[in-house]
Amino acid sequence: MILTVIYFTLVILSILAIHEAGHIAVARTKTIYPYEIGFGFGPVLWSKQHRGIDWKFRLLPLGAYVKMKDEPLDALKTIDYIEIVLGGVAINILMGVALMLLCPNAILIWAIGYLSLLLGLSNLLPIWPMDGWAALVLILRNRLNNSKPLVRLEKYGGIMEGGAFFALWVIFVVSHLNIGG
Repeated sequence: MILTVIYFTLVILSILAIHEAGHIAVARTKTIYPYEIGFGFGPVLWSKQHRGIDWKFRLLPLGAYVKMKDEPLDALKTIDYIEIVLGGVAINILMGVALMLLCPNAILIWAIGYLSLLLGLSNLLPIWPMDGWAALVLILRNRLNNSKPLVRLEKYGGIMEGGAFFALWVIFVVSHLNIGG
């Protein structure tokens, strides 16, 4: 049981690493480089600086992030910024589809492809802190040309949508429980 949890955590972290590598690869084409790459949330368990990048592993291995240097980002067009945001989504979807099509009989490889595809597709949702949320905020910021309503949207909209998403997830889980059977 413990080994299963460890293996599953390693698979998820690998898929997340590939996702973040997608962001980094697209950003590098625009000469933007990361200064921090983190896995998980919560308190930092381990960190190391390597080649000018702070690598951080946190307590809860439920996600990953890349922080880019701000100066070049400020000069980017909105479409370039959105390309960076969606770079991770694209690599997860491509990897997921490829693994599922190339290895339909290898259930473990197929399952890893399925998880990668799920990560990519779920990141398209315009729910904080998903990549779809970042893309939506970028589009609205470009269209509104006024940051005041957007600051409120970034602050409270993510909380409301995140709460709604959590509620839908709870309903899904409860509806699939085999109660009394």
